[in-house]
Amino acid sequence: MQFARINDITLHYQHITAPEGSPVLVFSNSLATDFRIWRDVIVRLVGKAEIITYDNRGHGLSDIGNPPITLMN
Repeated sequence: MQFARINDITLHYQHITAPEGSPVLVFSNSLATDFRIWRDVIVRLVGKAEIITYDNRGHGLSDIGNPPITLMN
């Protein structure tokens, strides 16, 4: 599991490398899901693209942070 501390939250993410020059794809989960929603897609892309996926704030293993949450944070 990979985590990054950003301001007041700990963000859960996954980074899968690919050969140099491969495209980079970022997957973001939808409301009430976590990044596992992309699992079936990701397994088909491993080795063809660099993949970054993460749990949005308050989803999966990512913290919600300190309310109130605004666009600035």
